Amino acid sequence: MPGTNEMAKMAYDLVAEPLSVERCSGYCDLLAQQGDTACSRDPRENARLVIEIISVQPADPAAATFRMERHPTSAQAFIPLDDGDYLIVMCRSDAGDRPDLQDLRALIVPGHTAIQYRPAIWHVPMQTVSDPGRFCVVTNRAGTPNDCEWAETEPFTVHLKPHLKRA
Repeated sequence: MPGTNEMAKMAYDLVAEPLSVERCSGYCDLLAQQGDTACSRDPRENARLVIEIISVQPADPAAATFRMERHPTSAQAFIPLDDGDYLIVMCRSDAGDRPDLQDLRALIVPGHTAIQYRPAIWHVPMQTVSDPGRFCVVTNRAGTPNDCEWAETEPFTVHLKPHLKRA
């Protein structure tokens, strides 16, 4: 049986799985069909819809992640502008309102599918699987610290299964 330190390390070492409705339920929504709507209304009176185009680099399988972000009152949608698959890593909050690393999920999203993180879901910055990519990001901002919160975490790594990588 592994020792305590080995068990803790294993708890934060996960393998990315293919996207499915069941695997993302409660964390994010799929925007895969015509008519799906990105970004729900932010309850803050002064919040405004913001649309950005970002460039994203491929995930580094050797790098540990130790920082996550969330948008406490706003959903955040990522709409791929290129065809490459991408990686999403997310979790809910623990009892202390911090990222719950025991709840981590890592999913490979097909490049033709948009996702929308639900409000207050912790996630790592967007990463592609193989080639750099571009995304249209849709969120709400009010110009306050509550727009985006960051949290340092214990390091964790995400592994891509060889059959999930595109050639």
